[in-house]
Order: sequence, then structure tokens, then C-alpha cells
Amino acid sequence: MNKLIASCALGVALSLLPFGALEADSKLSTRALYALFPGHFQGKVQGMVDIAFTATASGRLYGKVMGKTDRGRWKVSRGKLCIALANLTDGKFRCSHVQRDGEWFRAYHGRPITFRKL
Repeated sequence: MNKLIASCALGVALSLLPFGALEADSKLSTRALYALFPGHFQGKVQGMVDIAFTATASGRLYGKVMGKTDRGRWKVSRGKLCIALANLTDGKFRCSHVQRDGEWFRAYHGRPITFRKL
């Protein structure tokens, strides 16, 4: 059960797979994504499950949810944030647009994730 919850939460949070329908002007641009990343982030999946992740300047990515960790890489490509995690994406990059909502950011993977830079 813990593995399922952790996989779901961290996968949603960090996989950042493609959004549903977002307004074109609400998506962060490539330049805005580079201004946001790297950094330390906190967030929630569906407003319930707390997550924490760190993206380094060298492209490394570290995530933690409910005591479980995963490691991988991040990059920005064509206005999308792309991540690859050893456990949750089998090391393959997954890309998605990111939407700004005040100091928070939103992404979707079947379930909403909100996160902010610390």
C-alpha cells in the first residue's frame, strides 16, 4: 500500500506528464522554466499527499514522498519540463507543460499536483 501511494504521489508530482486543456498563455515558457529550475520544491498531490523534490543545476533530480526517495534527471525542452526517474519512469524522460498560479505551479497526470519553489 505504501509503495502504491508513494509511487502514485511521486510519479504524479515528478513525472509531470502532459496536461489536459490549458490556456496557451498560462503555460510557462522555456525561459520561465529555466528561471524556476533548478531549486527545492514542496507540493501536494490532489491537495492531500505532501511531496518534496530538488532539481540541481547539473540536471539531477531527487524526490521524496512518505519517506520514499527516487533519483533521476531533469531538462527543459520546447517549453516543457522533462524528467526521468530511475523507479517511476524507468529512466525514460517524460515531458509536460507547467502552469503558474500565483506563487504555486500546477501540472496534471490524471490527478492535479501543485508545487512551489522554496
